[in-house]
Amino acid sequence: MLLRGGTIVLKFGLSFYVARFIGLSELGVYGLVVGATLVLPNFYRAGLTSSIARSLLDAEPARMTHDLRHYLIWTLGCYGLSLGVLPLLQGIGAFKTLQVNLYVVWLIVLAEHLAADMTLLLNNLYQTRAANVYGLVQTAIWVVPFVTLGLVFPALRTLSALLGFWAAGALLAVLGCAMLFRHWPWRDAAPIRQGWFSTNLRAAGYLYFSDLTGTAGQFVDRYLIAALIDVEHAGIYTLFFQLANAVYTLVSSSIVNIHRPRVLSAFQKGAVLTAVAGLHALQREAIASMLGLSFLTGALFHFAAPLLKRPLVLAFLPLMWCTFAATIVKAWCLTSFIELYARHFDRELFRLNLLVLVLVTLGCVAVIPLLGIYGIPVATSLTYLCILLLVRKSVRFKDLATPHGR
Repeated sequence: MLLRGGTIVLKFGLSFYVARFIGLSELGVYGLVVGATLVLPNFYRAGLTSSIARSLLDAEPARMTHDLRHYLIWTLGCYGLSLGVLPLLQGIGAFKTLQVNLYVVWLIVLAEHLAADMTLLLNNLYQTRAANVYGLVQTAIWVVPFVTLGLVFPALRTLSALLGFWAAGALLAVLGCAMLFRHWPWRDAAPIRQGWFSTNLRAAGYLYFSDLTGTAGQFVDRYLIAALIDVEHAGIYTLFFQLANAVYTLVSSSIVNIHRPRVLSAFQKGAVLTAVAGLHALQREAIASMLGLSFLTGALFHFAAPLLKRPLVLAFLPLMWCTFAATIVKAWCLTSFIELYARHFDRELFRLNLLVLVLVTLGCVAVIPLLGIYGIPVATSLTYLCILLLVRKSVRFKDLATPHGR
């Protein structure tokens, strides 16, 4: 928690700095780029990460390196092909504000993609402390110098400078973490086989669309705000979302990620009752921690908000508490997805994630005209409550249909 706490302080400190010294509109654009770093990697992963990570949970390094070499070739190939699309995007109005920064954003998305995969690998190897140290380094390596230099040199208080520092820091962090795996048998692994890609891509079909729709469903709200209201309001929501997401990330990395591999392993070994009990204990601890941390964080922000000197932020402070509540409901639902993933209920997981995307989108479009920006947490909360009920019904139905199977 101390390691992740430091990471979260830095991440939110960055949002606070951008809102105070650069602008709410730029913070809104920054929030859209953050969303892109989470949605686009799932598009390029094609479900391969989720598929092979589940099967490699207790595998030997030789098998891990065999699959990871193929996966790395696939990833770099996809990003190489996507470079050809960037000149076409620069002519689209929605991307004109980024201009040449599109190439920097491409680099950021690639680095964040590899960073997230490395964190998942470390957690699945029961190296939670190393994953959290890596997360701290990944954040601090560029946020601290960017903010420090920006306070000294006002010319660096721009979106372009932020993206440049982000890209450089993310790449350095990835290279540093790669050193942890340099002793693995990369050269001695089996040769690259073309059949690996077709076999694993077919097997990962449902997981691919599940990851893609699930991530899009979690971040489509800020794009809807930018489209239906304006980028400045998207910046306000990004600020409060970063607060709530900081709490969620802290609990996820310090509680969920520690217990998740053990729960997955128990399900894979057929100890369903033990695994379910572990999952429920995980959920109780996570939700209780989120409630306490949300109240503490919200109370502290009430004192810090006037320092922003942004009257619009103060006017929307109740939105912060609504966002905290919606994030807690979302966390409860997403931890329930662990059971579907562990038991290979991939089709059900895809359908539920697709439903999340549809319901959040339709809910926001329907409610924003009535409640404005407050419609976002309302639509999000109602969506995840419905999905939570459907998760339980789906598990019961599958257990009745296949009591001993997956």
